[in-house]
Amino acid sequence: MADSRLLPPPFTATRGTATRRWKAPVALLLAVVLLAKAAFPWLDRTARAKGFLLALANAEPGDDIAEEVVTLAVPALPGGTSPSTQTRGRWFLPKHVRGRGIVLVHGVHYLGLDEPRLLHLARAIARAGYPVFAPEVKELTGYRIEPSALATIAAATATLQARTGDEQVGIFGISFGGGLSVLAAETPGIREKISFVLAVGGHGDLDRVSHFFLGEGAFFSSNAPFQGHPHEYGAMVLAYRCADRLFGPDESKTAASAMLHWLREEQSEAHREAATLKPESRDRLEALFAGNFAREKGTLSAELAGADAIAWGTSPSRHVEGLRATIFLLHGAGDNVVPPTETERLAHEIPQGLLGDALVTGLVRHAEMADEPDLGDRVRLLAFMTRVLAAADR
Repeated sequence: MADSRLLPPPFTATRGTATRRWKAPVALLLAVVLLAKAAFPWLDRTARAKGFLLALANAEPGDDIAEEVVTLAVPALPGGTSPSTQTRGRWFLPKHVRGRGIVLVHGVHYLGLDEPRLLHLARAIARAGYPVFAPEVKELTGYRIEPSALATIAAATATLQARTGDEQVGIFGISFGGGLSVLAAETPGIREKISFVLAVGGHGDLDRVSHFFLGEGAFFSSNAPFQGHPHEYGAMVLAYRCADRLFGPDESKTAASAMLHWLREEQSEAHREAATLKPESRDRLEALFAGNFAREKGTLSAELAGADAIAWGTSPSRHVEGLRATIFLLHGAGDNVVPPTETERLAHEIPQGLLGDALVTGLVRHAEMADEPDLGDRVRLLAFMTRVLAAADR
């Protein structure tokens, strides 16, 4: 008989077998749990990003969002030349908050807060779980892109912070409102309050875009030209801005009023007012309505040359050293209002580590979605918006 001292202790072999039998499944289960825990925020954000993009198509009012129009006091910026004023603001408050508040800045459009695309976007953001405050920027509703617009963005940012308690908020900016939103994130006194900016169809350099309006082309950083032709809307904004130069003191008021009707897509009223001008002025204005700006290029170019201070004060490309926030840039590949060259060049100019993502896509026109997006564009846009929501989550 074997010496009992040489035998293993009772159950040792059984315990070892049991331990080995359970070790692999437990380790696998633990790995799955840890992986799921790590992946859940990404999956959750991806689902919300998809819901956000789908909601853009039909973001109507509902019981899940509290909307309120308020008066927003706009103090003068330190060192600024514009006085204190006030404007409208609109709240879009979700029942269930998932992240930090977001200031929504509209583009150059006379409807301002009442512009349907803006309302759809605001509701889609709120339904994704983010409180939204949209200020009406009077400069932009008046077809003016001026540094004083930053005062309204600053006031909206402070108002949103006071209501949500966020140390920093995000900004979504549309078209020229997108470029101004990036500029706000570069400006001392405002930038400290901003966590991230999403600019959709925004400009980097106002002078660069203005010369594109005049048919002088737009170029990527590689010097490759953008193939699109400028939309006459942009050149008309320039013409509206210098109506006194084009039509003289006696007829500039009537001509400016007619151009304003044209910009508001009130063509019959525009032509009616144009008909009250002297024949030479009437023909000149009708040529502008037809998209023929060649005759006026010298006058419009002179206007640009005299507005360099405005271009300097409204162009984020010229102040990127002041950035502290994460910047996301989204642009339509065929955008002929603000060309996609602006996003591509601004993405190269943003300091390292501050560019969250940049996407030029066929899924976006200028400030709205395309009708029949390509599958690849959908996937890339979904990934882009998932990264934006990651920045928006507290």
